[in-house]
Amino acid sequence: MDKSFWIKLRDWTAFAVSHHVIMGIYLLLLRAVVGYFYPGFQWQYFFIRIFIFHIGYIIVSFIIRAATYPPGPPPMAILGNSPFVNVLTPEKTFLEYREIYGPIFTLHLSQPTVILADYKSIQDGLLKNGQHTSGRSSAESFVLFTGDRNNGDGVILAMRQKWKDMRHEISRFMNKWYGKPMDELVLHHTQCLEVELLKIAENQSLVDLRDPLAGAIANVIQQITIGRNYMYQDQEFQTQLRDINAVVKEIMTAEVFFVNCYPWLRYLPEGILRKWTNYKRSGFRLQQWFRTILEEHHVNRHQGDFMSHMIDLQESKQEQFNDLSIILTCGDMWTGGMETTVTTLRWGIIYLLNNPEVQEKCHKEIIEVFGNELPDMSKMNQTPYVRATLSEIQRLANVLPWAIPHKTLEDCCIGGYDIPVNTEVIPALGATLFDPNVFSSPMEFKPERFLDEEGKYRVMEEFRPFGLGPRICLGERIARTELYLIFASLLQNFRFYLNRGDPIPVPERVIGGITAPPKPYATRVEYLGNRSIN
Repeated sequence: MDKSFWIKLRDWTAFAVSHHVIMGIYLLLLRAVVGYFYPGFQWQYFFIRIFIFHIGYIIVSFIIRAATYPPGPPPMAILGNSPFVNVLTPEKTFLEYREIYGPIFTLHLSQPTVILADYKSIQDGLLKNGQHTSGRSSAESFVLFTGDRNNGDGVILAMRQKWKDMRHEISRFMNKWYGKPMDELVLHHTQCLEVELLKIAENQSLVDLRDPLAGAIANVIQQITIGRNYMYQDQEFQTQLRDINAVVKEIMTAEVFFVNCYPWLRYLPEGILRKWTNYKRSGFRLQQWFRTILEEHHVNRHQGDFMSHMIDLQESKQEQFNDLSIILTCGDMWTGGMETTVTTLRWGIIYLLNNPEVQEKCHKEIIEVFGNELPDMSKMNQTPYVRATLSEIQRLANVLPWAIPHKTLEDCCIGGYDIPVNTEVIPALGATLFDPNVFSSPMEFKPERFLDEEGKYRVMEEFRPFGLGPRICLGERIARTELYLIFASLLQNFRFYLNRGDPIPVPERVIGGITAPPKPYATRVEYLGNRSIN
């Protein structure tokens, strides 16, 4: 018997057991609790009625699910299918269910959620039906901050016209940054990062590079959005890092899941659901931080950053771009522009430490092309192996394994299935990155898979780390610039290595949130001196 059989057996067994437990609870309440207060209560008579009603509910629910949504495993009572979804590596779960139910199936998470688990179905959902599936979830964990269940707010969680207007303004503002200004900004902060790495190299000690990487990348997006830079160990900056890490981690916890399933739980006294409370407090602290910066911008206008741009628009479009919209949008840009890029580079160093021959090959190619000059985006195509290595790092890192759920804004048809309005849809791009039909030996680190027979970089249609369709990542161009220039600069001037006896980092994810950071690790750094550091 294959694995699919045992997965189906597990799901149906869990379905049956969960409903038996519910019936047991009914029996306990009727016989022990009600019977205690009302002696002589005929609990058997009422239990039979409740039993028949519950069986009828199961049958009707099954028929409605089959008629409304694509096929999928039977949901457990109360918990749905969540207990059997691997939170750390959901792409593995999606691929397993794809083998059973096909590339489009339904999982019952906080609500019935349609999973698109191969590239063809994702294309159908996000390109052919892009406008129909461009909504966002109205889960309590999102509405908590936006306050708008119908249209959302900011840019990541906004939808309909509000999303289109904000996306247009971001694109319009960012056009002046693309090209040379962006390259210069990234290289400036990369050189600041190199100064920090030089100190680490001189100490010859094992160091976790998370904070220096986060500081450099955060300063790029902060300068664009709010016109601020911070020293890496600045206490205000470290506080914001802790808060954003808490938000992206806690959002995938069981407590937040239950609040999304049963919204009344959010009104319980703070502290009962500690992770929900931590998620809420961290999110609102971040929101207040951006509000303080916005108040400063109202006083000191025209700073040349995105927040100033939006304040100028407020004069003519106050209702369209209110203070909360600006705060949430800057927060979205800050979070999206920092967390995913930092996580990708942290994964990159792990793979270089475990594959020193790849690091050496990248270094040689960078030296051949740039010598002792700063890397330049205009010569990126002359470094195909570096590009291939970055692509393979992005593929294996899969930093947004859950993606950000979409929602259908109207009835649509995806892959032959009719999907009703207000259905959550997860385009499982991570499943395509580990699809053995697309990437042979998908768990292996092989940059060569992105090279053709002539050694040139090979564009793979299925490799879409930034998504596709109307909701494609707005920061794709910034992220590509940061990843290439920082990666090339560091490998030009430094070597990451371990001594014998040093703990070897394992390419495994830490207990995750919506992003997929690696387990903490440390590396040694050697300064190669190919380019002077000021």
